Amino acid sequence: MRLLRLMTSIATGVCVFAACNAGAQSATTNGVTFTATTYQQGNITTNSSGTERIYATTKQVHNTAALLGQISAAILGTNGVGFSKAAKLVLIVSHGTNNNNNVPTFAVIDSTNFYDLSSNTNGGYNIMNMGSGDDQSTAGTEFINSPEKKTTQVQILYVNFNNTGTGSPGNLPLTGDGSLFFDITGLGTVNQSDTATNSSGIYTETLKASITGMTGQGGGGDQSFVISAMISVSGKGTLSQQ
Repeated sequence: MRLLRLMTSIATGVCVFAACNAGAQSATTNGVTFTATTYQQGNITTNSSGTERIYATTKQVHNTAALLGQISAAILGTNGVGFSKAAKLVLIVSHGTNNNNNVPTFAVIDSTNFYDLSSNTNGGYNIMNMGSGDDQSTAGTEFINSPEKKTTQVQILYVNFNNTGTGSPGNLPLTGDGSLFFDITGLGTVNQSDTATNSSGIYTETLKASITGMTGQGGGGDQSFVISAMISVSGKGTLSQQ
């Protein structure tokens, strides 16, 4: 199985906030928190006698707001028109019978504006994507003929960020010409709890997930860095059994 079973494909046209039309999919919108530390090689100098090299490392800590600033610069440019302070980084998890892509989708929601960050050919910006290893471990219970479940899944997850070529400077480290890319890998743990359906086939899904121990490398402009990071995801939504 390519991705976590619960993270099924996003519907064409992106059904974000509730159940879509009959026969399509429904989706839950989960808030994302991003924290990262980058390490860049600083200047290498010699002492006054020329007998020693002196190395320096630039260490920077970044949060979700910094990443949103980079995304905003990539999408909207740097002419003063950017995301508002209310903008949220989210992960869209869709459900239904159309499971061809099996990819959860990163996006930004800013008031009534929705920006699909995935490689979705139907309007995605292809800036931030998620992938996974082939193996997973699942513990818990799941009903066969009902969405009711309480499970914990563990799997290797990958996150790729790439806005190279946008020419828009952002908030992550020393981006030079404004482009930024990084690839990070970590251990994903997903806790999902789905209730039984009511008489109308409606149920509630609660999702809490984290990707810990993420490490990788990247670059911006003509400078490279190594990176450690953590991503957490949480949300709760009302869905309709398909």
